[in-house]
Amino acid sequence: LAYAHSRQQAIRLEKMFQEQTIPNAELVFLGEYSGNKKYTYIAKDEQKKMTCRDLCCDGLFAWWEGTDWYGPNYLLDLVLTWNYGNFRGAGKTAYFLGEDARLTDIETAYRPASSLKLRRSVFSLEALDGKRLFELSGETSITGERLMGTDAFQYCQEWSRESCPAAEDLRLADQGLPLHKILSCAEEIKIPEERGDILRIPGSRLSQNRPSAKIPVTYSANGPALVIESSLPEGRHEYIYHRDLKIETASWLTKGKLPVQFRGAGSLDLVCAVICYDKQGKRLDPLYPKLNRRELLTLPKGTESVELAFRPKGPGKAVVKDVIIGGETELIDHTCFLARSDVLVLTNHYPSYDALYRNMFVHKRVTSYRESGKICDVMRMYPYSKDGYREFEGINVTEGKGGKLL
Repeated sequence: LAYAHSRQQAIRLEKMFQEQTIPNAELVFLGEYSGNKKYTYIAKDEQKKMTCRDLCCDGLFAWWEGTDWYGPNYLLDLVLTWNYGNFRGAGKTAYFLGEDARLTDIETAYRPASSLKLRRSVFSLEALDGKRLFELSGETSITGERLMGTDAFQYCQEWSRESCPAAEDLRLADQGLPLHKILSCAEEIKIPEERGDILRIPGSRLSQNRPSAKIPVTYSANGPALVIESSLPEGRHEYIYHRDLKIETASWLTKGKLPVQFRGAGSLDLVCAVICYDKQGKRLDPLYPKLNRRELLTLPKGTESVELAFRPKGPGKAVVKDVIIGGETELIDHTCFLARSDVLVLTNHYPSYDALYRNMFVHKRVTSYRESGKICDVMRMYPYSKDGYREFEGINVTEGKGGKLL
């Protein structure tokens, strides 16, 4: 229902209606002026006899004032409110007002309302039933139960210009990736071939060995991974030995050395250890491969077997995916880089929730690009990083080695 105080307002209301994104809407002029002849116009004398039910026995009703601005998604945004409840009305309790587009009553957004103004709301027939069209105006208030306030966007009261930038929808530069693109990339990932030259110990297998109840460190399984949670005081460390898992080294040596890779991540200061034993079971010197780095270990002379161990220090949490032993080449999980931009930012470090200040200046620059509408793909390329994805303050980060870009 549109009320125009002038021919110019009628043309403006007609244009805003044509730009609405909602389908199956009908425009009816009730004011002193009408728009294009293809739209219904009801004169004042007829308005005294008619109710909303005479126009439509079902559906929703809105009132538009010729002095206000209604964005293209105005009707759609309000109508979608009915997906979340059986409301009598939904409207802009928070709204932009005046030629300076000042934000008004923002604290009322997304809250039940005690009353709604007709000029910035949508109502069910139930809320307007019995009222004659002649009784209605933009300032008519509908009160009672089952009224809902929404956000302030897509509407500005007493705004005469063609568009209202302040009241336009928040623009999200990063719209994500279409599902069909994700599925298409996933289908291109080849199933890895079974390798007989490696021993892969999943984290879930390691979780079967529980730390001593005397130390504040817990093991748990999360799918195939081992989750280590430590409540140790700062500076204190403990060793956790996996004595139930003795590995004979002869079958896994490569050119006289033992390839070992612990794969995982987390905030916990975690040292990985390989404990060496001779033929009689005598303990030899331990070795300490770095997390996520494939190392060719030179074993102490006489080593026949090894066992695995972890040394957590202080509080924190770590997730160990698996331990890989043996192999002529590194075991690389088959993944796919999903690009959403034509710009890639490469960095050796990128902040995480566990390490906030690692190249924070890079993160600030990337967020500035995003705020200006430019989306960048971000990759942390580092020799010891594992292939994977993570998020930091809304920025998606890919991690991997240089080969990931090939």
